[in-house]
Amino acid sequence: MKNLSLIIFTIFIATVILSCSGNGTTDKNSDKTNDTIVENSNVPVAPKDRLLPDMVEVDKPVPVSKLYEAFYEWKDVEVTVAGYAKIYGNSEKLGKDVQLRGSEESFDALFDCRFKEELNKEVNATDILIIKGKMAESSYSGIVINDCELVSVNGKYKEGQTPSPYAKQTEAYTAKDLYDAYNVWIGTEITVIGHYNSTTTSTMNGNSTWRIDLEDPESGQKMVGCTMRTEPDSDKLAKNRDNVKIRGRIAKDLWGSVQLEDCVIVE
Repeated sequence: MKNLSLIIFTIFIATVILSCSGNGTTDKNSDKTNDTIVENSNVPVAPKDRLLPDMVEVDKPVPVSKLYEAFYEWKDVEVTVAGYAKIYGNSEKLGKDVQLRGSEESFDALFDCRFKEELNKEVNATDILIIKGKMAESSYSGIVINDCELVSVNGKYKEGQTPSPYAKQTEAYTAKDLYDAYNVWIGTEITVIGHYNSTTTSTMNGNSTWRIDLEDPESGQKMVGCTMRTEPDSDKLAKNRDNVKIRGRIAKDLWGSVQLEDCVIVE
């Protein structure tokens, strides 16, 4: 009888130990998981006829609205990005606007993260910030991310991803990976077709440049600006506004429109 009682007591103690051990493991894993969870709640649906740079044939004109849609496809997409704060010194207290660098070696800001509230948090130049927010437009201070939240400091992320605005994000992107994905169109040679809006002439130090703005014929919105190699015949363009074709190289985003450089009019 004593042996039976001893066996029962031993089984009871072993059960309690296993139960406690199991709970401890679960809590620890939960802490790790909470540090790496990425939930982008507003993943848009990819257009059936989505345009990508490797689909472009320079001799086949692309409607300005089509290029505009493809170039700005990241707008308002929620992302989580990892990078180093651009700070002057070894450490600094963060406010409502934080610029992100891609590496410790580079001081160039890739993203301009604008927070909902003042952070008042001290960070080191070597800390990796995990930040969540909504993609906006490009600016002189980096690609703007609005409504930002600081997810963690020195949290987990994954390098070498190919970010897409139409894919559910499961791990934080590195600032470099996301920056490259946002700027995937830069440098692409393309021919666009649209409605002639106007010609702008700028002169500096005796040198003139000419930019033709093309608009979407349906909405009337200016979508592509083309910096020309030579002065265009604006009078002729004004009399023939429809279906103007211009070839150039995609250079940047400016005032909410795609900018092409080294442009020529295609007859």
